[in-house]
Amino acid sequence: KTITDYYRQPVDLVIIDGPIGVDKNYSRTDILGLCDKLAKTFVIIIDDTNRDGEQNMLILLRRKLESLNIKFNDWTVNGIKQQTIFASNSISDILWAI
Repeated sequence: KTITDYYRQPVDLVIIDGPIGVDKNYSRTDILGLCDKLAKTFVIIIDDTNRDGEQNMLILLRRKLESLNIKFNDWTVNGIKQQTIFASNSISDILWAI
C-alpha cells in the first residue's frame, strides 16, 4: 500500500493533543476536515478542552458532525485539565467507563 491508500481509509480513532494552536480563538480545527472520513464506529479524544480555543472548536465539531448526519455522544472528563471524548452512538457506552 502507498501512503495515499491510507488516506482513503475510514478513520476510527483520532487523538488530538499538542500545544495551543496558532489561532487561539479556534484551536485544532483540522479535525473538521476529518469528519467526512470517520468510520461508522469511531472515537475522538481531545485534550485541553478547558481552553477557550478548544471550547470554540468543540462547538464547530458538534455542528459539523450534525450537518453530516453523524450520530454521536460526547463526554468531558474534568481533572487538572479537561479531555472531551466523542464516540459514535454504537459504542457510546464506553464514555460511561471514563
